[in-house]
Amino acid sequence: MKRVLWLTPVPLEGAGSRFRIYQFLPALAAAGIHCDVRPFLDPAFFRIVYQRGHTAQKAVRFTLASLRRIAEALAVSRYDALVIYREAFPIGGALFEGWARARGVPIVYDLDDAVYLRDEVTMNPLVWRLKRPERVWRILEMSRLVTCGSEYLANRCRPFNARVATLPTCVDVDAFASRGRHAATGEGTVIGWVGTHSSAVLYLGLLREPLRRLAARHRIRFDVVGAGTGLDWEGVPVRSLPWRLEEEIGYFQGADIGAYPLEDTEWGRGKCAFKAIQFMAVGVPVVASRVGANPELIQDGVNGFLAGSADEWVEKLELLARDPWLRQQMGDAARKTIEERYSLQVVGPRLVAALAGVVGA
Repeated sequence: MKRVLWLTPVPLEGAGSRFRIYQFLPALAAAGIHCDVRPFLDPAFFRIVYQRGHTAQKAVRFTLASLRRIAEALAVSRYDALVIYREAFPIGGALFEGWARARGVPIVYDLDDAVYLRDEVTMNPLVWRLKRPERVWRILEMSRLVTCGSEYLANRCRPFNARVATLPTCVDVDAFASRGRHAATGEGTVIGWVGTHSSAVLYLGLLREPLRRLAARHRIRFDVVGAGTGLDWEGVPVRSLPWRLEEEIGYFQGADIGAYPLEDTEWGRGKCAFKAIQFMAVGVPVVASRVGANPELIQDGVNGFLAGSADEWVEKLELLARDPWLRQQMGDAARKTIEERYSLQVVGPRLVAALAGVVGA
């Protein structure tokens, strides 16, 4: 049995950990690879870390998390490989990675965002000053293998490491069951968005004007999950819901249309289309910005729509809002895309083989 230490910034409650680590553990164990997953944030810290206030509690929890991380670094020699999802430590240079490499432990680096950039919009100002995202280039050079959530990220990494594999974030299509038949209802068309506070700050505003114009012509409701604050958009019926892990799949199944807006920035281009993947997995057609991994995922007019302007957003949302048959056809095609290219059943064996190649399992 080979042993792998897997470091992640967030616990199971964080989507990145759930879908880029935890769901692979049974298949890895079956292949003779035992993984110890160690998040920096424990669940209690994760619940408050993005909230305002709690300063003293955050300071104490950060200190305890740092001490745990140091202990984990000191024990790294007992493992056959170190896998790092996004970052081992939230601030400073590549100290943990350098420590592991000096002890001959091969490193696998996994990223599904443009973590080589500073998040200048939503990051805590103190963390912003202490963050050193340029360390990513050094970690890439030290790594035995690099895995990326999109081809765009893979191409950004290849100048620093030739051993780069594109492994999209995937879902278990048995768990993400199809929502069932699309049909016209008296309640109107539900357009869904699922995300985080930071994504809401960065991208939700792109939908305000298109949805206002659409709502003037069609009966719709905009369901927003996980934004952290309610939206008060004049002319747009909005229902804001808190995100809960146990209700995750239901949020996607409850929509008639998924919306996935992104700004065309370097940070946006590094996004890996995962919320669109989740909508599509349950048979919900998506309208998404023509940015990042979205064009890799969505064939415009076949399994969803791509939009590059407010007018395009209105046009394509309206096509789906007024036509349940089109929603059904596109939803079925979307589900097929996920089954064939973005499912745990397809991507999982590729990850197992990649890690087995590193640890010699």
